[in-house]
Amino acid sequence: MRVSLFMGVAGVGALLCVGMLAGCGNPVLRNYKPKAVEISSPPLGTTVTAQVGDSMLMQGSYSETDAIKVTQEIKGYIAWAFYSFTPGYYVKFADDDKGEYFIPEGGPEGGTMRHRAAATDSQSLFIARNGKEACGINLHGDRACTADFEVERTTRRVYLAGSFQKALIYNGLIGNKINIAYRESSNDYAHPAFNNEIGYDLSESKNISYKGAELEILDATNKSITFKVIRNFDSVRRQ
Repeated sequence: MRVSLFMGVAGVGALLCVGMLAGCGNPVLRNYKPKAVEISSPPLGTTVTAQVGDSMLMQGSYSETDAIKVTQEIKGYIAWAFYSFTPGYYVKFADDDKGEYFIPEGGPEGGTMRHRAAATDSQSLFIARNGKEACGINLHGDRACTADFEVERTTRRVYLAGSFQKALIYNGLIGNKINIAYRESSNDYAHPAFNNEIGYDLSESKNISYKGAELEILDATNKSITFKVIRNFDSVRRQ
């Protein structure tokens, strides 16, 4: 689906809905909630081999959202106004009985909504339920639509407030001592990222634990480690 979007301004800053007009109205309200996904890997009771620098154990959460990918710049001109949607990912933030609404994904892979001169800021990119119409929607809820567009459907991982990740990373063996790195990150500014380095002497015990996680070390070299997962960070110990 290839999209061309256009809106115009006339008079003393008055916005005109132009092209194949889908209607003027109120701004789109956010009502879509990404799917929450929990990570706990590897499964309890499994035996795993990890190389130096690999994650041995990981637990966390993130959100998975519907998205579209724009592969070529989408642009439209009218009067003094110019709008474009640059290549990249756009994530869903709302839907209704008529279709879905998308905004640029944050980060280096996200697209950008641009305007120039007397154009009014774009709010979102609308894709109709029947897949035959796309619209640019501004901050006033006014929209201009076209049937000439191309997008790719996909899903994207997003980290919202409350998202977190914990991991143990293998850093090698010196003598009988294995070195493990702990990494903790969160999308909550009240809880900044935390890193720590831990050493375990295998001559004392083959079982190691940290922040509730517990592993049984079966073999370790300076290149790799083989272990059994007894308990993840927040999980119940396997009997």
